[in-house]
Amino acid sequence: PFMKKPFPYWMIKMKDPKAAIFSLILILIAFAGCSKKGESKVAEQPKQTAETVEKQVPVEQPIATGKIEMNKDSMKIVQNEPVEAAKPEPVVACDNPAPDFSLSDMKGNTVSLSDFHGKVVILDFWATWCAPCRMEIPSFIKMKDQYGKQGLAVVGVSLDRNRAVVPGFAKKLGINYPILFGGRDISIAYGNIASIPTTFIIDRNGCIKHRLIGLHSKDQFEALIKPLLDQKVAANKSTVQKAI
Repeated sequence: PFMKKPFPYWMIKMKDPKAAIFSLILILIAFAGCSKKGESKVAEQPKQTAETVEKQVPVEQPIATGKIEMNKDSMKIVQNEPVEAAKPEPVVACDNPAPDFSLSDMKGNTVSLSDFHGKVVILDFWATWCAPCRMEIPSFIKMKDQYGKQGLAVVGVSLDRNRAVVPGFAKKLGINYPILFGGRDISIAYGNIASIPTTFIIDRNGCIKHRLIGLHSKDQFEALIKPLLDQKVAANKSTVQKAI
């Protein structure tokens, strides 16, 4: 019956002191066990947490390199592309530079060969009284229309002594390229021209690539100019010689 009373009451009411002491020792042992069990749980918790963190996060993480591209939906790392060293621009080795000149056209304007630098030039020496020269002109007109946007220039140098007949002749044939008036000086500069038609094909860098004497067809001219149209201008701006 006294066990239903509070703890201090029934301890005091026990008649046998030894029994009371023994009961007290049992109660203290019970409390000590509960306390150690609680400490064990508390001590083990940090160890488990540390092991878990160690498994989730590696000690050494690889470092991502590159540029970061971001937009409103995502972010990603893109590896940097290798940067190539700048290549030096090629320099033209021209063994036969075209002599530059300044001549008057049919309107009295001064035109120079250097005005056409960067273009492939068909430079045609001709005259109105030359039958083979007249036969080549339609081919030049067509090539100027066909390849002009790709960088072809056609320049006619008239060697007519009577220059007054040239403008009407050019208009009648529908010549669509500049006609310049030449003479002895330019003939000598280009190898002392003795017969016409004589035609020079000059590349984008001002180098004479071909010299054609006599009548040639459109197909023959195209076979020579097409490879030159695919070429680019080199580093040096001009290789033409100022001669006239």
